[in-house]
Order: sequence, then structure tokens, then C-alpha cells
Amino acid sequence: MLNMIAIKYRKEPEKRVKMQHFDEKNSVVNRRAEKLYEYYICDYCGSEIRLDKKQADRSGGLAVLPNSLTRCGNITVALCNKCIKEAIKQLEKEKNKGGTKMQLDDMKEFKVLLQDMENLFMNLDDCKKEIERQICIKEAEQSDYLHELELGNLNGIEIMKVSKAIIKTRKERRVLKDKLDLLRTLKGYTDEYIKK
Repeated sequence: MLNMIAIKYRKEPEKRVKMQHFDEKNSVVNRRAEKLYEYYICDYCGSEIRLDKKQADRSGGLAVLPNSLTRCGNITVALCNKCIKEAIKQLEKEKNKGGTKMQLDDMKEFKVLLQDMENLFMNLDDCKKEIERQICIKEAEQSDYLHELELGNLNGIEIMKVSKAIIKTRKERRVLKDKLDLLRTLKGYTDEYIKK
């Protein structure tokens, strides 16, 4: 099922990398690893969409959902071929729930508004936990790179590669921390609303 609250606040689906590790896990030195393939996670069912295959042979890809379906602007999602119809049905069902104008004197519309507000309050904590988990992962990556610089016997080219990887990780971490600050601000407003 599409989680529209989490999806609409991101730029695009995250491209992930599947790695194969060769050495035993060691907490002091970064393990030697090789990139196997890149993939997306389907926003509907959560399965992998591998990008190392030809486009015609892939199990899915990126799709842009128009404003007419989402009612919150064009949104890019990663979907499996098998999930496209179900995702569109879900969006059409959600679209048909509400009219073009919200009238609070209509009891059904008021219930829909309350349900949307409850979803915002509930999903905000989940989004916050997920971003905090991703920040922890980026901090661990950064720590691994720093240990590699400190303890590894690296030549100039290897040092440059590790330095670029640190810069990339720090930039990704900064984006996540900015999102976390936004969520904390929203959480403050939602907590105030719950108190009242």
C-alpha cells in the first residue's frame, strides 16, 4: 500500500546498492566489498526492482503520478509491474473519497478530515524513526571511512577515493538531518494540537 505522506515529501525514490562483502566483519577496519547491483524498493509492496537488467526485462521502475491522482502535485514513485494497477486503484479510491471542496458540515467529509489528521499524527513518528535510523547508518559509514583513513595503509589515489566517499556520506547525512529538523518542527505542532 502506498504511504502517501512519506512519499510526497521526498524528491524521488532512493537508489540503493547491493554489496557483496569478502572479508569477515571487523569493527575496526572497513570490510572489502564489491558492488553487485543497484535497485529501488517498490513503494507499494516493498520488493526489489533491480537496475542491472535491461529496461525491458526489469520487474518495475519509476513512475510519475500526476496531480490529478495524488491531489498534491506530481510525485515520482518506484513501482513493480504487478503493483501499478493496485496503486492506481488506491489513489483513485482516495481521490473519490473527498469532493473538490471540503465542507465541514458534511459528516462523511469531516470523518475523512479526521482520518487524514490521524494518519498525519501516526505516520509522523514512523517517518521520524526511519530518518533517525538512516542517519545512524550514515554515521556508521562515516566512522568506517575515518577508520580506513586512520588505520589503512593507503596510497594517494585510495585516500582520495575514501575522502570523496566521506564527502558524499556527509552530504547525504545533511539532507537527512534537514528532513529530521522539519519533522521535529511538525511534531511540535502536532503535539500542541494533541494537548488541546
